[in-house]
Amino acid sequence: MSLREARFFALLRTGCAISFINKIFMKVEEMSIKRFLKRRNILIVFCIISGILLAVSFPKYGFLVWIALMPLLFSLYYCTKKEAFFLGFITGFLFFGGQMYWEWYVTPIAWIGLTILCSIYFSILSFFLHLLLRETKSWIRILLIPTFWVIFEFLWSLTPLAFGWGILGNSQHFFLPLLQIVRITGVYGVSFLIVFFNISALETLQLFKISNFKNLGSLIKHLIRFFRKKRWLLYNSKYLFSSIILIILILIYGFFTFLNNNPKYLFFKNLNKIEISLIQPNIPQSIKISGQHIDSILEILEKLSIEAAKNKSDLIVFPESATSLVFTEDETDFYFNWTKKLLGEIKTNLLKGVFTKDEEGNLHNSVILLDRKGKLIDIYEKIHPIPFGEFIPARRFIGNIGPLRLLREDVIAGKKYTVFPISQGKIGSIICFESALPQIPRKLRNNGAQILFVVTNDGWFRNSVELEQHFYMGRVRAVENGVYFVQCANTGISGVFAPNGMELDATRKNEACTLTTSVYFMQEQTFYSKYGDIFSYICLLIFFIWIISKLFFYT
Repeated sequence: MSLREARFFALLRTGCAISFINKIFMKVEEMSIKRFLKRRNILIVFCIISGILLAVSFPKYGFLVWIALMPLLFSLYYCTKKEAFFLGFITGFLFFGGQMYWEWYVTPIAWIGLTILCSIYFSILSFFLHLLLRETKSWIRILLIPTFWVIFEFLWSLTPLAFGWGILGNSQHFFLPLLQIVRITGVYGVSFLIVFFNISALETLQLFKISNFKNLGSLIKHLIRFFRKKRWLLYNSKYLFSSIILIILILIYGFFTFLNNNPKYLFFKNLNKIEISLIQPNIPQSIKISGQHIDSILEILEKLSIEAAKNKSDLIVFPESATSLVFTEDETDFYFNWTKKLLGEIKTNLLKGVFTKDEEGNLHNSVILLDRKGKLIDIYEKIHPIPFGEFIPARRFIGNIGPLRLLREDVIAGKKYTVFPISQGKIGSIICFESALPQIPRKLRNNGAQILFVVTNDGWFRNSVELEQHFYMGRVRAVENGVYFVQCANTGISGVFAPNGMELDATRKNEACTLTTSVYFMQEQTFYSKYGDIFSYICLLIFFIWIISKLFFYT
C-alpha cells in the first residue's frame, strides 16, 4: 500500500469515528436518560463535583482546589438567579459538611447547625457571583470574581458566626514557596490566586460562550469544536497565561523569602531563645466532661509536667481546658492550690488552658500564665467562641431544641488581646479554632507577641482528619506573622512551625507524651502583621469603584 493510500484510509477511519460519535450523541438524546442530561440536572451534578473536590482539598489534597471551582462557576453562569442560591447551597453543604464531618462526633446538631450556617453563607456568595458572571465582560469577570471572593471571605471572618474552615487559601499550607505571599496579603491573597486561576481557565476554554446550552451534549459539542481549532491552546488563552505568570512571579518571591527565613540561619541573628515543653495528656473527651475522674486527670498532668521539667524548660504548656474545673485565684480553691503545688515542684513558668469566670459570673474559655511561684501574670479570654460548640446563636429561639439543651451555658467572648511578658520576651496565645482565622493572631503579633501559641482540645473529634486540618492551619499563621507558631493539643497534634512554615517537630495523634524544643523570639514583623488586611481593603476599594462606575454609566 502506498503512502497516499495509507493517509486516505487513515482519514477515512477518522471520519467514520467522528460520524460514529455523533450518532451516539444523537441516540443518547433520544433515550430516557435525556431527562437527566438536561441543563438544570447537569448544573446540579457540576455543583456536587465542586463541593466534593473542595471538601477533600483540606488538608492533604490542596492541589484539587485549583480546578474545584470550575464546575461551580460554570453552573452559576448558566443558571437563573433563584437557581444560583440553590446551587450555592448544594455546593456549600457538601463542601462544609464533608470537610467538617467530625463535628458529628460532638453532637449531630452541631454538625447540622454549622453546616447549614456555612451553606447559607456560600449560597449568598454564589448568588452574587452569578450576577457578576452574567453582567460583566470577560476581562472584568477575570478581575471581579476573585476580588469579590476575597471580600466575602474577609467580611465573613469578621463576624461572630465565622468559621475559618472555608477559607480557600488555608488549603495551600503544603506549598511553602507559594505560601510566602501571605506575609504581604494574608491568607486571602492565596484565595485570590486560586479563584483567579479557575475563572481564567474557564475563559480560556470559552465555556461562557456556549450559545445554546441545553444539555450535556451541547457542552461536549462545544468542547469538541474548541479543541479541533488550530492552535487552540493559544486561542483566547491570554487570561490563563496571565494567571500562570502571576503565580510564577509569586513563586520566585516565595522561594527567596523561604530561604531567607530558614530557621538554620536564625542563630546568627542574635535572637533570644526559649526552651518550651508541650504537655499532651491524651485524655478522652468522655472522661474529661464526666467530671468524675479529676484526680486521675491531674495525676497524668502532674506526671508529664515533672517529666518535662527534667529538660530544664523555661515554659511548660498545657492544652485547652486541661480539666473541666473552673480556675479561680483563691487560696481556698482546690484547683488553684494544686496548680501552685505543681509549680513548686517543676519550678518553671506555666501557660495553661482553663475555664474562668469574670466578676459578673460569665463563663470564659481562657489561657493563663503563671510564674514559677504560682503568681497569675495575666489572662487571655477567647475572643471568638465557636457557634453551636461554645454558644448557641439565637439561644432564645433554638436553645431548647434537642441536644442543644446540653450546652446549658454560653462561653462569652473576651475583648482583650492579651500579650504575656516573660523574662526572654513576649508571647501570645489563642485558643482552639481561633488559629483558623488570621485576624486574632495578627493583632496579638502587632501588640508585641514574638512567639504565638495555640492551646486546643481536639479530643472531641477522635482520630478524624480534623487533627491534621487544625494543626496545619498553624503553618499559615506562622508565615503570615513571621513567628514561631506552637500548638499544644490534648490528644494531638502538638508541634512547632518555623516563621517560613517549616514543620520543626510534631507529636503523634492519640499518645500521652511531652515535646520539648527550642524556639526564638522574632523581632521583625511581616507586612501583614504590621499593616493588616491591606490587600482585602484594596479588593473592597476596587469593587466599590466598579459599582460607582456602573451606577454612573447607568444614570
